[in-house]
Amino acid sequence: VTAHGLEAHSSLAPIGVNAVYMAADLVQAIRQEQQHIAERGRRDGDYEVPYTTLHVGKLTGGDVMNIVPNKATLDFEVHYLPAPRSASAFRHRQNR
Repeated sequence: VTAHGLEAHSSLAPIGVNAVYMAADLVQAIRQEQQHIAERGRRDGDYEVPYTTLHVGKLTGGDVMNIVPNKATLDFEVHYLPAPRSASAFRHRQNR
């Protein structure tokens, strides 16, 4: 994911739009979604972590300290639980 902001000198930071802040907001939303899934999501006891997981692996942004960054990139992944066995076993019959 790439966030695009508006570059500005740090003395004019309120005029700029900080792309790192935008990416950090997305990280927070991903963390909240992970918490929601962990507490209320579908579970499968066959797995060590019994629910779908989300993971932010990389966040980069900005070039120099005194410039509000106009670009930030974020890499994240989602590991879904497989479909329930009972649902997938009869899926082919729904199309008849």
